[in-house]
Amino acid sequence: MSARGEAAAAAVLLSEELLGVIADFIGLDFFSGCALAFGAAGSVARHKRVSWRLCRLESSFGSHGPGDGQFCAPSSIVATASGVAVSDAGNCRVQSLTPSGSHLLSMPLCPGPHVVAGLAAAADGTIFAGIKEFDSGWDYPSLDRWHSYVLRASPTGDILERFGGACGGGSNQFSRVCGVSLAGSQLLVVDQGNHRIVVLGTAPKLRWLRAFGSQGSGRGELSLPETAIGHEGSVYVADQGNARVSVWTEEGRYVRCFGAPGGGAGMFEEVCGLAILGTPARLVACDVSRLHVMTLHGVPLHVIHFGAAADVCGVTVAHGQLFVTDQRQSIVHVLHLWL
Repeated sequence: MSARGEAAAAAVLLSEELLGVIADFIGLDFFSGCALAFGAAGSVARHKRVSWRLCRLESSFGSHGPGDGQFCAPSSIVATASGVAVSDAGNCRVQSLTPSGSHLLSMPLCPGPHVVAGLAAAADGTIFAGIKEFDSGWDYPSLDRWHSYVLRASPTGDILERFGGACGGGSNQFSRVCGVSLAGSQLLVVDQGNHRIVVLGTAPKLRWLRAFGSQGSGRGELSLPETAIGHEGSVYVADQGNARVSVWTEEGRYVRCFGAPGGGAGMFEEVCGLAILGTPARLVACDVSRLHVMTLHGVPLHVIHFGAAADVCGVTVAHGQLFVTDQRQSIVHVLHLWL
């Protein structure tokens, strides 16, 4: 790198460091400042200022229990017109809440011992839920016996349609559904037990379109995926067993992956929930007690720590705030954003 390039890079890093110090001083988290891309020979290939933003842990709501506004191991969370919907897994229901956590509605989409494992919401309020159903109680050593299916429900929780149910690895079959999310008119379903992503059509009925991924640690392989989200034609998969995020096209062609096992920036212990934040777009990833903010190519920008007692699982952007479920503490963290 030339002397001029080194000076430019040093100035950028210094300005980012100063912003971080100021943010720390006033009690905020700084997590984006500028982007640098370096050429193969070390030259500065691109130096672009991007919008920077601050976030602050504003509040939290919820507590452990079966009552309205209480949770037992909350997992998925999605934005709705009225606030957020939370997959209250241990209570076998979905709760609709305002952005401040006031209870609006409970939807008992499945009886125990079933688990609402994934959640998506359409613009018209329609709910899509991934359900894991076990036929002999909570016998986790026999996870291969989970029957899984996807539900379509009205905004008030009335069941409109069920897809799947047979445990297996073929078409129209699932083994341990985890995350579900909408990508346009298609529904992405994480079929964890089969180490793949299933794509369903949603109109007029749920129907099988395709699946991609297979078990392994190589390129185009997945291990115990947790979440998949779509953004501008790409699908980002929380590949938990491989401690990475894998990127695919919506048609199922593998593109790239980033991340590695560990506790450092850009490294994952148990990557779980994913969300897209802001303009330019940033990827937010839940990872036990941490929340990673990174570029869509995996460059780490910031890590938000929630403390050793936390186990953050699901994340969504709604009403100008970032909502993060904490299944260990049975609460939802709320972060305020300045975009």
